[in-house]
Amino acid sequence: MAEFILTGEENVEAFLLALAKSEPKKLAAALYQVGNEALTASKKRVPVDTGTLKGSGQIDAPKITQNGASIRMGYGDTAVDYALIVHENTEANHPTGQSHYLSSVIDELRPTFSRKVGEQLVFSK
Repeated sequence: MAEFILTGEENVEAFLLALAKSEPKKLAAALYQVGNEALTASKKRVPVDTGTLKGSGQIDAPKITQNGASIRMGYGDTAVDYALIVHENTEANHPTGQSHYLSSVIDELRPTFSRKVGEQLVFSK
């Protein structure tokens, strides 16, 4: 699975960093929610032949660390060892879906990630 480090607006980031120290469980829950939204969006882009690859999309429970929290999400498992090949092959012509089905969503989310996590914190109270 690929791991991504995302950054966003400085004032929101400062708030999130402070929150990571004071309430890491709330930050972890907000990260998980935003990550789930990204995974759901990426499933609309996964190339589909049998549906096994699409069904292998997963997000792990958030981990609370010394610096805050992290999430890990991706595609592929023991049943789907070709997820990375399909993801990276930009020359394949898929009848449905596209290459970079996960990273394209992450790239689009990157500019607003911190704000979205902040919104989850506000709305989850």
